[in-house]
Amino acid sequence: MKKGFTLMEVLSVILIISFISIIVLPPIINQFTESENKIDEVTETLIIEAANLYISDNNIEKDSSYCIKIDELVYNNYLDKQLYYANGSKINTNMFAYLEADNFIIKSLEIKEDC
Repeated sequence: MKKGFTLMEVLSVILIISFISIIVLPPIINQFTESENKIDEVTETLIIEAANLYISDNNIEKDSSYCIKIDELVYNNYLDKQLYYANGSKINTNMFAYLEADNFIIKSLEIKEDC
């Protein structure tokens, strides 16, 4: 008598594994996407806070728009030298943080190549 699995048994196991992966994989992939978005939000918040400290420490008026080079924030130790996006690419320190403030509250931030 031969030992082993029949073709039907193998196909059944493959079918069961396929159904399980169809159910389990989408939530796992969504978790990765949500984590990447959260990392980018935290990085943006970090840049906002660094720019806010820079503005406060240098007695800059807080009721207008600012364009601060990210390299300036790094040079003055408000940020680490290497900042990364969630996808692993480095944030170019030659870019600018463009901030708009109103009543001492920063309303928006954009990372721009030029100001």
